[in-house]
This record gives sequence, structure tokens and C-alpha cells, in this order.
Amino acid sequence: MKKILNVALLFCLLTPFLSNSQSDFLDSTFTWNESLSCFGIPPYANTHRYTMDNHPLTFNSRTYYEVLISPTQSGDDFEGSGLYLSRRDSNKIYLYNGEISTLLYDFSWEQGDTIMENVFNKVTLSVGVIDSITFLSGEVRKRWHLLCNEEDYGYDMIDGIGMPRGLLDYSNFCLIDGCGTNILCLSRNDTIIYRSPDFSPDTCWYFVSSVSDLYSEKIKISPNPTLDFLK
Repeated sequence: MKKILNVALLFCLLTPFLSNSQSDFLDSTFTWNESLSCFGIPPYANTHRYTMDNHPLTFNSRTYYEVLISPTQSGDDFEGSGLYLSRRDSNKIYLYNGEISTLLYDFSWEQGDTIMENVFNKVTLSVGVIDSITFLSGEVRKRWHLLCNEEDYGYDMIDGIGMPRGLLDYSNFCLIDGCGTNILCLSRNDTIIYRSPDFSPDTCWYFVSSVSDLYSEKIKISPNPTLDFLK
């Protein structure tokens, strides 16, 4: 009897780690807040809140659920985005835009793999180091470090979540302007389980009132004032 209890206790302790082998993808129990930014500069577009619809849609024998969006921090005022995500299908997640379906994520990518094409922009991504990340809930998930165009910079993909930088269009961060969306916070059943390490840990929401709010401390001109051309 004691041996059985010990085995049961061990299983309970390891459950968060065992779930790392294949985590379910985003569903209606998740909400997340995204805001647009460039090169890590604070967001220059107001934050929006997202979740997944729980009403299925079938396209080419695959089931999808619509991504819902809200302009407010709380409440049920979600509207359809016109974009749909599949459930996990042999470790793959597909994006459907109402016309065509495209592979968005493959959670079976291995180190050294090359992803030649993305959903909206044609970029080359290569899989670097694969490790893990611990959520605020204590859950451990697999993490892939993806590199842009065979360079030494890139961003991460988290098992069952996708790319915190640009969930639906992560290739933007490989482009010259470096602009795209960032997940500030991710919650499940109204409990925050992930916060972006790139932004303030004290907030999950940004209001942007003017350009000066963002760049007043980022740009300095010398001499100021100037009477000549700036180079």
C-alpha cells in the first residue's frame, strides 16, 4: 500500500513535467494580451485582448476555431477576427484565413531544421537550441529558439502556445523594420501563467496616446537646436 502511495505521489509531482511532452494548443480557456512594437521599443499601438472561440468550423476535413479579439481589458466584448486556428494535429497547427489553410507551427521541429517559408512573409528560419521554459504556474514546456535568415538573432516558440512574438505572423520580426505583435501576458482560466520578459512585469496592458509618449526618451539630438543638416 505504501509503495502504491509513493508511486501516486511521484506521478503528481511529475505531472507538470510530463505534460511538456505534448501540451494542448490554445483553446477558449486561454486569453492573451498583444500589442504592436518594433525592436523592443514600448508598444506604439494600444493593446488588444484575444481568446479562442469554442464553436468549430470544418475546412478540408480539418477542424478550426476562430481567434476572437477585444479592445478592452476585461468583459465579454469579443468579436471575430476572421482567422482560425486548428487544434493540434500530429504536432502541427494550421492557420485558416477563410480561403486557404497554411501550416503555422510544427512542434516536432528539431535542432538544425530549416523552415524556408512563413505564412505572410517569405523568410528563412532555422531551429537553434531547444530547451524548456517554466511558466508562472510551475508548468514546464518545451521551447525552441528560432534564428532569422541564418543569423544569430531570432525568437522563441513555446510548445502548445506558439510564438510569443507574433502569434499569428511571427516572420515580421525577421524583417528590416523589426515590427510585430508581442504577447504581454497569457492567462488560463483567468490566472496569468506567462509574462513577456521584454516588457514591464507590472502591466499586461498599454495605452498609447501619442508618438511623444514612446520616443521622447529614445531619441536625442546633439547639438540641440541645430542649424545644419542632420546625418
